[in-house]
Amino acid sequence: MGRGRTKAVVPKRSTPITPSASLSDEAVRVFDFIVRSVSPDHFSDVDRPLLESYATAIVNARRAQEAIDRDGQVTPDGKVSPWVGVLEKQIRNIVALVMRLRLAPQSRFDRLKAGTTMRPQDREYYEGEHDPDDPRGLLAKSPLPKPGTLAWFRAPPHLRQPHPDDIEDDDRLLA
Repeated sequence: MGRGRTKAVVPKRSTPITPSASLSDEAVRVFDFIVRSVSPDHFSDVDRPLLESYATAIVNARRAQEAIDRDGQVTPDGKVSPWVGVLEKQIRNIVALVMRLRLAPQSRFDRLKAGTTMRPQDREYYEGEHDPDDPRGLLAKSPLPKPGTLAWFRAPPHLRQPHPDDIEDDDRLLA
């Protein structure tokens, strides 16, 4: 019998996580803002170091941006300000950590639930049932399966005909 991996069940938190004492005051404010912005069970204790790094990167990026705004991107001797490099590295850290912490919109997106909260009139438009710019439904998705696809092979024989998208010289589509 093979040994399978089992996932440990992480209990849901009732209280938000707190930052460590070593974090700066400004980073603590960022940390607290982020933790309060999501549900209490979004983060677990193992996320604390990543979240602290994320808060610190945001604080450092703000400081670098303030220095660039104050002194400019180019020093008086014509060289690029060292703050530009600091800002670039902090932004890279922020981008990497925001996905790991599931704070970016696309990381919170659930494709199985997408569109389930759509208003009925919008759903009709996107499903091709009603399009004011295409009243005859020429641009609507065809109910016929596309030839060569698995759906086409599974379809009954009377539905296995050339797909309207594959017909180039069909006069009924142009009429």
